[in-house]
Amino acid sequence: MRSVEQQLQAAIALASPLDPLDLSLRESRGCVAAADITAAYPIPSFDSASRDGYAVAAESVSGATAANPVSLKIVDVVNEGYSSDTPVASGQAVAISAGALMPEGADAVLAETSVQDADDSDEIAVTDSIVDGSGVTKAGSQRHAGAVVVPAGTRLGDRELAAVATAGHARVAVHPQPRVVVVTVGDELVDTTRALTAGLVHDSVSVMLTASGDQAGATTFRGGPSRRDEATLARTIEDQLVRADLIVVVGEDDGESEPGDGLVASALKAAAHRLCAFGWTL
Repeated sequence: MRSVEQQLQAAIALASPLDPLDLSLRESRGCVAAADITAAYPIPSFDSASRDGYAVAAESVSGATAANPVSLKIVDVVNEGYSSDTPVASGQAVAISAGALMPEGADAVLAETSVQDADDSDEIAVTDSIVDGSGVTKAGSQRHAGAVVVPAGTRLGDRELAAVATAGHARVAVHPQPRVVVVTVGDELVDTTRALTAGLVHDSVSVMLTASGDQAGATTFRGGPSRRDEATLARTIEDQLVRADLIVVVGEDDGESEPGDGLVASALKAAAHRLCAFGWTL
């Protein structure tokens, strides 16, 4: 008789990924990426302010101190989701919100704590110098265009799908969730929806296995219990093929020690004999 590990390895050897499908992000939840998913553009795709403040050319405030502030004229205001049409020249600044597109000519963002209002409401007095790139999130600083965002073989959950969307994809090639049907065999088994009578037990094994299949990423169904009868079991297997990529048959096989002997093996052979003409392999 095979050990559990031998049976597992034999089953894995017969398994192969389902053919890829092109699905929307919502449809692909729980599926497995069929290929590396790469960034369609740099992430982020533009230079942006990493804090609220004032976009400036860093060299225009070089040497600024509280004792010797540098005065800048505010030429525009830009919030997240918008852009400024006004280039920033020396002696100028653009009031900017975190996440907003950096205006042309600006290479740093002064923190609000580094400025004071000047006498003119359109001007600020800068009390600290700043270096090029300070307060700026650079385009491509998280991922460059073409970088792998989600590797092939990754199951797509909420975080992975968010990464795929950020990378610029509305659809993705995935191996779909396999459809697994669990068929239990036993004259003593009854469905959990039925009341018990003497000598019968509820089919708890199929409940356990379908839950395990769901946890492993499959879409699982219960196809039994089936009577311990070759013809009945063969018909049950045939009936379930319309919705199954994999059928798991569970039940004692009349004490047979070899995988090819016993009731379950006979029923599978009977079903295969009738279905092979339609392209099924059992």
